[in-house]
Order: sequence, then structure tokens, then C-alpha cells
Amino acid sequence: TYDSTNYEFTINSTQKGICKVYFAAEGTAVPNASYGLNVEQSIDSSKYVKMGSLPNNDYVFRANDTMTTCTDPNAQVSIVNNRIMIESSTDTDCNIYADVVSLTGGLKTNTPKYTTFSGITTMQQMTSFICEYETTPEVGATDITWDHTLDTSKVPRTVLTDTRDGKKYLVTKLADGNCWMSQNLAFDLDQDVSLKSIDTDLNTTTSWTPYHSTQTETGITWSDYGQSGAESYHPGSSEAYYKGGNVLSSTPTGSTDEYLWESAGNYYNWNASTAGSGIWNVKNTSVDDSICPIGWQLPSNSGDKSFYHLITEIYGFTSSSTSSTALRSNPFNFILAGHYVHTSGEMSNQTTNARYWTNTAYTSAAYAYHLYMTSSSISTQNSNNKGFGYSVRCVAR
Repeated sequence: TYDSTNYEFTINSTQKGICKVYFAAEGTAVPNASYGLNVEQSIDSSKYVKMGSLPNNDYVFRANDTMTTCTDPNAQVSIVNNRIMIESSTDTDCNIYADVVSLTGGLKTNTPKYTTFSGITTMQQMTSFICEYETTPEVGATDITWDHTLDTSKVPRTVLTDTRDGKKYLVTKLADGNCWMSQNLAFDLDQDVSLKSIDTDLNTTTSWTPYHSTQTETGITWSDYGQSGAESYHPGSSEAYYKGGNVLSSTPTGSTDEYLWESAGNYYNWNASTAGSGIWNVKNTSVDDSICPIGWQLPSNSGDKSFYHLITEIYGFTSSSTSSTALRSNPFNFILAGHYVHTSGEMSNQTTNARYWTNTAYTSAAYAYHLYMTSSSISTQNSNNKGFGYSVRCVAR
């Protein structure tokens, strides 16, 4: 049923369970809707024009009374990249894209609309659809764009705020089709404040309390393999910033954009990076939780959301100085921020190497996989002791 004020659609299904509903929005207009198999359609024919059929005999209807009328009932309807595309050779008013959502139950009171980076301001607003709809750049593209474009020679980028602490991060859509943080995570943990699943990547629990708060001084040793729990380190001002990804700087330099991606961020043992789900004796598996914002995750060791897939399979980088330099430049902006040595409580290898945790434990319980790189080498599936403090970058789920 259609309500001109609230834009509500009631879905009456003859089969209980999940009904797939496809919405398309032009700006903030009333969406088009198509209802899946075994769904009774309650359509007021005076307000809708049938646009065509989808696979499985689903139908698309266009609202006439609030949007420019589409006069071509034979407009071609297809699914492209998991979204509905309607095209007409005679009436450009018919040409739209559609968001795809799944509903459990009957009433949809919100009006989802097509959006990309330009439609969100926080990390927690990221969804798989938003990332998908943002243009995927071609391999080799390095020219950054802050505006939405269909030009694949441009790399889409935006700045998003983590609502948990107000810190801002550069986010970039890369050629693997994923949205990545282009800055190291700098989220401080507090042993007196539990993280909640409403804004944090917690999938197996609704809350998690860190073992220790993030420390701001060196000289503190951590347990081997992370046996005691989560540990983390927030670097001091003399080691907080970099120039060109491999030169320490006590102050941010360059433009505001450069300031954002040249921050060293924090260092976390594996237990902290996985929000406690990566216990010290787990092995040969990927864990489901992380300290990333909700809608994001730690990269896996393999698969389409891994450093290996991004760096080796998509971009074709090798273990070489040329590839390392490329990864420390646009659009990746990795930095050789070194790591925290848990056995000595000191920083090591700043400006000479970088290590980024994945969510995957090694075949030995003491180790977990991570990205390792120096100025002349890259190992996308390296492994080491879970007790070390490494950097974290999140990828959108």
C-alpha cells in the first residue's frame, strides 16, 4: 500500500521468511519497488506504471504521482553488480539504478536511497552497498577524487569520522572492489569502558571490555602470545607522524589530507586487534570480531578481503623496492611505522618496516598472519608472535 506522506510499502507474503524487495530512489523521491516470488502485490494502478520484469518473474513499478512519469512500459530491466538497472531507448526519465535490500517481515518504513561516499560522514555508516556503488578504479589509477565519478581512472576517497572517539580517517575505494582505510587505526582502548556491537565490529558478542587501557609510554612489557589479554600502545608526539611513509616527523606536515594519512596510529597485540576473540591458543582459523568500527573488519589472510588479494592478485605487486614504494604512495599510503616489542616494551624498526594484523591465526597457536613490508620487500602472508604490537587497517565488510 502507498502512503503519500510516509512512503510506506506493505509487503504481504504467502510464504513466511525473507522477502527480497528492490528499491530505487532518485534523490529523495518515492522509490520504485519490485516484489519477489510468492509475494502478493497490492499496487494501485493509478499511481504506478509497470516497467518490466526481473529474473524469476519479479516486476518493477514506477511511482507516477511524485516523480517524472516514465512513459515507456517496455523499458529494459536488468540486474548489474547486484543492483537493478532500468534503461529506456526512448525515455530517459526511465533510466535509474536501484538499491537492493532484504527485509524480514512486512513493513518497510524507511526509504533507502542510492548513495556513495558522498552520502555518509561516519565510519559506522559504511555498508557493503555503499562501497559497492562507489566507482571501482582501474589498476594503476593514482589520481584521487573527492567527488563521485564514473571515471575509473580516478580513485574515490573520502574522510569519515569514527563515532566512538571522533577521530577521522581517510577511506579509499581500491581496484579490488573493496573500501579500505588509508590511515592506521588510532582508537584508544579503555579498561573501564566496554565496546558495544552497536558501533564496533563485534559479531559473536554484544560487548567486550579490554584487559588494559591503551598505554602512552614505552617500557611496559606484554605477555607472550597475548596470553594475558588485550594490550595496546599510543605513540608519543616524537613518533606519531611520518613523511612519505618512511620518515619520522614530530609534527604533521603538508596539507590537511596528508596529515590524516601520515599518522602512525596505535599498536595492538593480536588479542586487542580482534577485540578479545583472538585468544592466545586459537590456531588455523579466522576470528569474527575486531576493534574496527561496525561495518568494517580486519583483513583476512586470504580471500577477497585480504592483503594478499589486494596487493598480489589485483595489483600484481612483488617483493621489491618498486612495489614497496608504490604501497607507500597514493592510493594506498601505507607507512613503515615499525612495531611494539612486547618482550622489551620498546618500539622497533620505525621507518624500516611495517606490520599489519589480519584476523587469521597461524597453524601454530602462538602466531597470527600479518602483512609485512620493508622499503625493498613485501610479504602479504607473513606470521609472527601474537604478542607483538602491530598496526591495524580495516576493510569494509
